[in-house]
Amino acid sequence: MEVMNLKKLFITIAVLVIAAVSIAPGAAAQRESTVRGDANVDKIVNIFDVTTIQRHVAEMNTLSGKQYTLAADVNGDKKITIDDATALQYFLAEYENVNNVEGLIYFDPYELPFIPNF
Repeated sequence: MEVMNLKKLFITIAVLVIAAVSIAPGAAAQRESTVRGDANVDKIVNIFDVTTIQRHVAEMNTLSGKQYTLAADVNGDKKITIDDATALQYFLAEYENVNNVEGLIYFDPYELPFIPNF
């Protein structure tokens, strides 16, 4: 009789684990998006975004938050540098768009921030 109770307990736990695992991907699928190049996140890619990146590089402002840092990292090298501002200027001058400026970037707002490997 006690073995039967252990089997029921095991089955109950297994069902709960399976239910939790099947629900988890749905919760994780709630991603946000931002536009590559829209550094000030005003929904428009323009010269003000270049200025926002330049002010960040000059340490006059600090871009914080995943949405801002992903949008400002125009060339996708996981750093916000003057190269990102230059790539954005090339795009605005209609010279080139090799970095998919104005393309959507999807991200999980709860994901841990990128930590470079030193």
